[in-house]
Amino acid sequence: MASGLQWQDYIGKAVACPAEWAFGILIVLDGNEWVCLDRGGKIKVVDGIPWVDFLEAEARYPHGSLIEVTLR
Repeated sequence: MASGLQWQDYIGKAVACPAEWAFGILIVLDGNEWVCLDRGGKIKVVDGIPWVDFLEAEARYPHGSLIEVTLR
């Protein structure tokens, strides 16, 4: 990951977030906390909507879904 940590240790815990968000920011989705630890070429804010990528073994929402999260 861009943070330098091993992605394998963060399945179900980490998210790739836009560069505007600091590493370590917490994202709450469905009652679970995720931490921003990665970046990516397609991970950016487009028309005011941040695109993020949750590191999961199996996606809980289809790619491109608009979902509401809380940032901490």
